[in-house]
Amino acid sequence: MKRVAVDSEALRALGYDAGQQALEVEFHSDAVYRYQPVPPEAVLALLEAESLGQHFNQVFKQADYPYEVIVPPSSTH
Repeated sequence: MKRVAVDSEALRALGYDAGQQALEVEFHSDAVYRYQPVPPEAVLALLEAESLGQHFNQVFKQADYPYEVIVPPSSTH
């Protein structure tokens, strides 16, 4: 899935596959997580948030979306 760079201190890039309702989140630690299922309106709200990192932490982590680790965090960060 293609990810697009975002302006955030916490998140490096985001990618979304609407057909699979899969959101990929790449962090500055080099880690990549895939959250699924994520409805399109949740992704739109994330993209429209004033602070992507804060919105992600408040909504996605608290909503307990199922996820898998695609790339583990780098041990150098």
